[in-house]
Amino acid sequence: MLINVHPNLEISGLKPINWSVRKAGAISRYQPQDGTNRIAQMPFEVTQFINGLTIADLLVEELRLVPISLWSEQYVTYSPTELTIKEIIRSVADKGGGAHVDPSMSLSLRYMRKNSIFGKTYAELLIIAVARFIHFLGQKLCNYEGCKIPKELFQQGHLKMNLAVAAHRDWAEARSYRLSKD
Repeated sequence: MLINVHPNLEISGLKPINWSVRKAGAISRYQPQDGTNRIAQMPFEVTQFINGLTIADLLVEELRLVPISLWSEQYVTYSPTELTIKEIIRSVADKGGGAHVDPSMSLSLRYMRKNSIFGKTYAELLIIAVARFIHFLGQKLCNYEGCKIPKELFQQGHLKMNLAVAAHRDWAEARSYRLSKD
């Protein structure tokens, strides 16, 4: 619907999934420069507050703008299955209990139905992340405040975690090459 109202809108794109020999986000891996393993951080972060509230966010590059028509085609994770924003929404809506439920589960939905260490499924966390981004976008476009997480919670103890992937360089390079062609 947003595409119909703002067809030329460009919004912040997800941080790219870049493979590295040594460092991805806050994760470091010690190996020689010619080592065969690579690591990458996915553009997805989970925060759990001391009171038990768990939220998730997509990690974006504010200055890298993506046309609204292509925004949902961005990858959120590569492993154990490749998931774009669109696939997350469609899998959960179509097969996870939306208006029309399909009893067969795709690999994507099976992955997303697994519990994370936070006690929520990845489907729940990924949908929360997409919803929080759309909520933020609505605030910017409509000058609407909406509901917010109290700032005091961020000042108290909280745990942040990111999804990361470690892989052999051949797998990482093949993934990067294939996905750059999409």
